[in-house]
Amino acid sequence: MRMVAIEFTAWSDVMALGAPRSLSFIGIAAGAAATIVSLRLFGGAHTDASIAAYGVLSRMMTFAYFPLLGMSLALQAMVSNNYGAGLWSRSNSTLKLALVWSLAYAGLAEIGLILFRHQLGDCLCRMRS
Repeated sequence: MRMVAIEFTAWSDVMALGAPRSLSFIGIAAGAAATIVSLRLFGGAHTDASIAAYGVLSRMMTFAYFPLLGMSLALQAMVSNNYGAGLWSRSNSTLKLALVWSLAYAGLAEIGLILFRHQLGDCLCRMRS
C-alpha cells in the first residue's frame, strides 16, 4: 500500500508540472479552430485562400517559434538551479542574458521572415504533381 502512495505522489508532482504547458496547447488549438471557423463564416469570396494563407502563416510561425521554446526551456532549468542554490546574482544575470538573446533572435527571425516572405511562401505552397 505504501508503494502505491509513493507512486501517486510522484505522478501528482509530474501532473502539476506538466498541466500548465499541456493546457496552453489546448488554448492554441482552440484559437486555431476559432480562427478557421471565423474565416469560414465571415471570409467572403476568398474564404479558401484565406484559410490556406492562415495555414502557411501558422507553419512559418511554428518554425520561427521552436528555437524560442527551446531557449525558454533551457532558461527555466538554468535559472531554477541557480535560484535553488541561492545564487541570486547568477540567476539574474542568466535571465538578463537570455532575454537579450531571445530579443535578438526574435528580431532576426522577423527580419528574415519579412525579407524572404515570397521565397518561404513558395516553398510552403508548392503544388506537388
